[in-house]
Amino acid sequence: MLVILAGCGKGASDAPAGTGSSRNPPARLHPIASFPDARLVVGSRRVAIMSGERWLEPAALDSASGPREVAALGASLAKARATLGGDFQVLLGGSPIVVGGEEHRESHVRLEPAPHVIEVEGLLARVAARRDGTELWQLDDRLRSQLAVVDATGTVSVLPEHPLIGPAVVGLSPVKAKACATPHVQELATTGDDIFALVTECSGDAPIRIARYHWPSPGARPVTTVEQLDSAHALGFEPQHLVVARDGTRALVGAARGQLVVARVSSGGKLTSVASLSNVTRVADAAIGDDGAVWALTLGTSDGRDHWQVARDGEVVPVTDRAGRALRPSRLAFDEHYGVVVMATSADQTWLSIERAGMLAAP
Repeated sequence: MLVILAGCGKGASDAPAGTGSSRNPPARLHPIASFPDARLVVGSRRVAIMSGERWLEPAALDSASGPREVAALGASLAKARATLGGDFQVLLGGSPIVVGGEEHRESHVRLEPAPHVIEVEGLLARVAARRDGTELWQLDDRLRSQLAVVDATGTVSVLPEHPLIGPAVVGLSPVKAKACATPHVQELATTGDDIFALVTECSGDAPIRIARYHWPSPGARPVTTVEQLDSAHALGFEPQHLVVARDGTRALVGAARGQLVVARVSSGGKLTSVASLSNVTRVADAAIGDDGAVWALTLGTSDGRDHWQVARDGEVVPVTDRAGRALRPSRLAFDEHYGVVVMATSADQTWLSIERAGMLAAP
C-alpha cells in the first residue's frame, strides 16, 4: 500500500518530514577537527578520515581528543598504494579494502588483520558490513551488478541475481539494453546485523524492491526476503538512497520537482512520502540518526553556481567552522560514535563536524 503525503504524487501537503519540527530544538553540527586536506571514507555505520598518508578513526565520545590516528593502517595504505598503483580506491567494510592496479585486472586487498587479496570477478562498487565482520560486496562487471558475501576469512560466496519483474523498456541502444537486462543495486545499508539492498530497474513502472539479507546463525548463508513496493512513477520520485537505522527503521531518499523527498517505510511496507526544501536537484548523501531523523546532503544551483546544503528531516542545518564561518559540505554519513557526521571545506581547511556534542577536540 502506498500513501503520498506531500510534494509529489497523490494527496500532497506541506507537512515536514519525520521528527524534524518546530516542537524540537534546532539541530546543530559541532566542528571538532580540521585538516589541511582530508576525505571521509564511509563504511557501514562507521566512518574514517584519510588525510595525506594518515588514517584516522572516530574515538569514544568521552575521549579528550578528536579522531585517533591508526598509524599501522596508514602505513599499510601507503604501501598498498605504491604496490598496486592504477586508479587506487579505498572502501570501508569490516576493515579497509583497497582496490587498485591495471584497469579491468584490479586487485582487491582487505587490510586487516593482515593484507589479504580477495579474488573476485568484477570491480567492487559498494560494501556493507555486519558487526561480526561479514561483508556484502556489490561487484560491477560488464554493465551488470552481482552481490557476494565475503566472510571474515575472505571466502567469497556469490548470491543469486534478482530477476527482472517490471515491463521491458523499448528503443534502447545496445549498450543501454545490456545495462537494463538485470536489476540495479542502487544502495546497500545495514542495521549492523541484517544488510539491505535497494533494487531498481530501468523501467519507471517496475516495483521498487528492498532485499533483506539475514544470517540465521554464524557462518550460515544469508536468508533473503524481498519487500516489493510501488514503482518510481507511482511514488512520484526515483529513490537515490536507502537509509536504515539500528532498529530496522527504513526510508527512501531522493529528489523530485526541485524538492527533497523522504519516503518512510513502515513495518507493513506502507510508504509515507514527504517533500521539503527547495532548489534540490540531487541528493548526494543520506543517513538516518538514532532518533529516526533523516539527514541529507543535497545539491542545487543558484546564480549559476552549485548550492550544497545539509538538512535534518527537511530543515536546513548550518555547517560552519568554530568561528561560525560557513563551509561547503561535501560528504555526510552516520557513525556509531559521532552520530551524523559531515565533512566540509573552506578555502584552505577541511572540517569534520558531528551531530553529538559530548566531545570537542582541541584546536
